[in-house]
Amino acid sequence: MLTDLSLSQLLSLYFKLQDSKTSVVSSTASASLRQAMVLVFERVQDEGSEADTQTSAVTLTDGSLVNLNRNEWDAYHLFDDLCTLTAKSVLKNSKNRAENPRLLKISSITPTFGLELIESILSGFAKGFRSVRVVSLWELGFKFRLNQKLPSSKRI
Repeated sequence: MLTDLSLSQLLSLYFKLQDSKTSVVSSTASASLRQAMVLVFERVQDEGSEADTQTSAVTLTDGSLVNLNRNEWDAYHLFDDLCTLTAKSVLKNSKNRAENPRLLKISSITPTFGLELIESILSGFAKGFRSVRVVSLWELGFKFRLNQKLPSSKRI
């Protein structure tokens, strides 16, 4: 099972190949990237009683700590990185070093592709997003970061 560094390297490679000028390489990498992301979220959804007992602490933007198992950690950081990279592309503000991706070793993605990936994950795992704690934790952090950048009239 790919986790942490090896998962990071694989996904980053897919993202880089997806930007290829050769259409066959680009479309194959894009399809592989989508499938790999689905697998990351399926592991969280399917883990049930087989959950990994090894946990890692994650600090949320409100300062609280939460322990996530390996699969939850991967899903949390993958989704957070997608949202961070997409927001950076849309808002054109990448000066804050605290907003660099943690799992994905890339500097940017196109807003359209980022939103497509986020939509794909949300639609494919809607039930899990309502019940799995990883997403509710991410949501708090993303809303906080987004509100810091939006004018007060558009805040969530």
